[in-house]
Amino acid sequence: MWIMVAIYVTWYLGMGEHHVHSMAFINLFHGLSSSLLVYHVVRSRYHIWTTKSPGTMLATDRLNCFLVSTPAVYISFLVGFAVSEDLAWDILINQDYIHYLGLYPRPLSNWRRGVAVSLLMLPQLAHYFLDAFIWKMGPQNPGLREAVMAMGKSDKSKS
Repeated sequence: MWIMVAIYVTWYLGMGEHHVHSMAFINLFHGLSSSLLVYHVVRSRYHIWTTKSPGTMLATDRLNCFLVSTPAVYISFLVGFAVSEDLAWDILINQDYIHYLGLYPRPLSNWRRGVAVSLLMLPQLAHYFLDAFIWKMGPQNPGLREAVMAMGKSDKSKS
């Protein structure tokens, strides 16, 4: 529950006019708390899965299992993905900082800009749709309840 409170507070504090302030609160603080929650739950679910029935895992499941194998792997993947997405936005759409790298791309035509924005917004759109699914406890999402409850038990046993 505290992670959810932190997410709500950072979103509220991040709504402002200053670009760096907004990015720090929304992306860094909101993203950090969400990423920690996702890391712990996914790692717990894969641990349960690999213990009970590892033969049912597909190649994509094994890739995901690898991505949460250590905090370093997980953070490296997230940082790489975030930097790639931000660079794509700046190169194709915003062009605020790309000139610091000595690159001066021509602005896209309206049609190409529309296609680029549509493609670049897909990760954020997928984020919202996935959030609507991945946090629902029930038969359509096996293992989530156990992973979240295991998280609560491990926190209580530490205190």
